[in-house]
Amino acid sequence: MKIVVKEFYYINHSHDTLSISSLTVVRPILWCNKGLFCIISRQKVQNIVELKQDQKNLPTLNKMGGGIFHWEDGEPITARVAAMLLS
Repeated sequence: MKIVVKEFYYINHSHDTLSISSLTVVRPILWCNKGLFCIISRQKVQNIVELKQDQKNLPTLNKMGGGIFHWEDGEPITARVAAMLLS
């Protein structure tokens, strides 16, 4: 029996923004965008999750745009490194 547990989310999304509204566990994100790869750290994901929690009780007009990462928020990695992470 082979069990593989990935300690990150792999998201193939070909846009410059990424919504993480449906994430249930805080983990780093490996993001593939049109053949390019980047990593969004666990700490950045945690910060967004906490921001969303803090904003739950605020009136709508006072809420900031939470739950969205931009491509520039990630640390670029090569396709070879991404392939090693996914194997």
